[in-house]
Amino acid sequence: MDSHPVGERKTYLNTLEKASVGQDIVPFVDFLAGLVRKRLAGEPLPPVPKSTS
Repeated sequence: MDSHPVGERKTYLNTLEKASVGQDIVPFVDFLAGLVRKRLAGEPLPPVPKSTS
């Protein structure tokens, strides 16, 4: 799994689907908790792409 949130898009979408359709929020909560743990450990936020408009 890529440590960059954009690289984790597939995991995010899969866990969101399980929460929405399968009524199983545990994988989604674990995913979000992992992102929070990384930030609390001092990992920098990913760069925000600049708007092209």
